[in-house]
Amino acid sequence: MDRMDRLDDFMPTSIGNADRKTSDLYGIREIADMLGISLRAIRFYEQKGLVAPGRDGRYRVYRESEIERLRFIQEYRRAGFSLMEIRTLIRKLNKTPGDDRKELLVKTYLDKRLSDIKEEKEILKEQEAAALRMAHAA
Repeated sequence: MDRMDRLDDFMPTSIGNADRKTSDLYGIREIADMLGISLRAIRFYEQKGLVAPGRDGRYRVYRESEIERLRFIQEYRRAGFSLMEIRTLIRKLNKTPGDDRKELLVKTYLDKRLSDIKEEKEILKEQEAAALRMAHAA
């Protein structure tokens, strides 16, 4: 099984801080620093229903699961998925039983994205050629 076929590669399960207990909570600034993401982006994802941190009084607190979700969002955004596509995928993954079926779902989404990228590249090549023709004619 290659890297693209493994669901674990696209849904991180560890944070990399072995000193912390899994029950530990993280503040929003810690998460932002840890993931290299802005506070604004984290709050935006919360507003859009992509993450749901707990509260400790006035403060947002994040468990490992929310951090994993944020990493998942970051990875799929880097691959060009829209927030709507990511939200839909997350909802489908939450409703899909069994790792094999989840892997198939993820692979289907990734294959579709790769196909879209290929199509977008062809369109860009055509646009480049047209612009070059016009530039040479000018």
